[in-house]
Amino acid sequence: MKGFIQVLFCSIILLFTTTGNSSANQYDRDKKEGKRYISIMAGYIPSFDTDIDFSAFPNDEDVFNFDSTYTVGGSIGYYLGENLRLEGELTYRKSEVDTLTTNGVPQDWDEEITLWNWMFNAYYTYPMHKKVSPYIGGGLGISHDSGLNGEKAYAYQGMLGVDFDIDYSSAISVGYRYFGTGEFERLRVSGVGTFNVKQNIFEASYRIKF
Repeated sequence: MKGFIQVLFCSIILLFTTTGNSSANQYDRDKKEGKRYISIMAGYIPSFDTDIDFSAFPNDEDVFNFDSTYTVGGSIGYYLGENLRLEGELTYRKSEVDTLTTNGVPQDWDEEITLWNWMFNAYYTYPMHKKVSPYIGGGLGISHDSGLNGEKAYAYQGMLGVDFDIDYSSAISVGYRYFGTGEFERLRVSGVGTFNVKQNIFEASYRIKF
């Protein structure tokens, strides 16, 4: 009986996947407009922490506690096939420090990090059923703090979410991305020190093919 249930369950999953792929592929074959695309995005970044290494106080445990913030950006990309696309992306993020916690003791702090991020991304999309397609992606690039010191650091990110096709040339996406950077070498207010940025981002975007 257990074996029968397992076979039945696998058969249902296989039938659903096959039907979903057939519908999605038929949808793409009927009409497809363009392989290039542009997109705009906006996202919400919950409050986050990052470790600070002050050169003058190497033994202290220092943490910046950032307020929640937002991000906006856009990208230009190209479809290599039905499932794979590549893009160049530019995003903007401004994060303000709420407190500096030193050895467990919080204190008010005035620090601001303004980042421009140039990223190269790759996405893989899996058409499940007609106009709904989960995706996974990743990217590498450069993050630039446009403040007084103008520091740069390498950046990386991972993305996952779902595409909802509006028609044959446009789609809305909702998803999550994890964004991180290498070390920035200076802090504007606090002087010499290093830190990196790690953010969880919940986002939505609009994409149009041409």
